[in-house]
Amino acid sequence: YSPYYPGNYYNNARCTWEIIANTGYNIRLRFEYFSTEKNFDGLLIYDGPIYDQVLRKVLTGTYANLLDIDSYSNRMF
Repeated sequence: YSPYYPGNYYNNARCTWEIIANTGYNIRLRFEYFSTEKNFDGLLIYDGPIYDQVLRKVLTGTYANLLDIDSYSNRMF
């Protein structure tokens, strides 16, 4: 959840969640529905450890269809 969920979050909020799977496994993020204020709020998804990451996807606006994002490594944030 974002800060203060289900209420509003503060301006310029920045949250980071790191997901780590066991070595040899990958991660799949599955979004059934996603909604932010387009071009003002969003989600950046990185693959790899924080010190050596690759930007995989930027989500902003509304996505109503199933969306999967798979990692190439055992870490995402």
